[in-house]
Amino acid sequence: MWRQDKELRYEGPSLGVQRAEILDIIAEAPIGSPLRRPSPKTSPEILKTLHWIQNTLADGDGKTWYGAGDVRKNRLEDVNGCQVTFAYATGTEFTDTHHTRQQVDLGTLDPTSLEDNTIPPDVLGPVSLVTVHTTDKVPAVRLTASEWESIWQPPTVTVPSTDLMWELPAPYAARFTKALRQAITLCGGKASAF
Repeated sequence: MWRQDKELRYEGPSLGVQRAEILDIIAEAPIGSPLRRPSPKTSPEILKTLHWIQNTLADGDGKTWYGAGDVRKNRLEDVNGCQVTFAYATGTEFTDTHHTRQQVDLGTLDPTSLEDNTIPPDVLGPVSLVTVHTTDKVPAVRLTASEWESIWQPPTVTVPSTDLMWELPAPYAARFTKALRQAITLCGGKASAF
């Protein structure tokens, strides 16, 4: 048995037939020892930035109104290092009719693709569309949607995606974009090759 690059090669006894087996090395640890998984990338600066986003969305800063009582509520539901889950619900102030989750590792996003585009006021009011793409458009976002009134009841649909999008009040969108760009950069987000 011998090691070659990231492969472990083994040539066992055979009956006059030359044969070799190649095994991929997926982790380096002594056999029988517990495999240590890398911990999520965290730092006080990353956590401070993500908690600011989480707290401002929870306070309703990311809530958009569409006349006649229709509302979209944006949230940052889960933070595990750079692995985050954004969610939004649309409906009325008291009843949600549509729910969407976007799960992503912020390190897979391209910080240079982050845009804040204000929609003309005659369309939806003072609302901005904030968009960001994954580096090299790799489908690294898990998008889950449900159209039932009770949260996350079937039927739900989960699809891979390359983009994230938020509709946010225009004054708040600029601050959200700045904080999200910082979080992506701190998590190791890289610009796309082309």
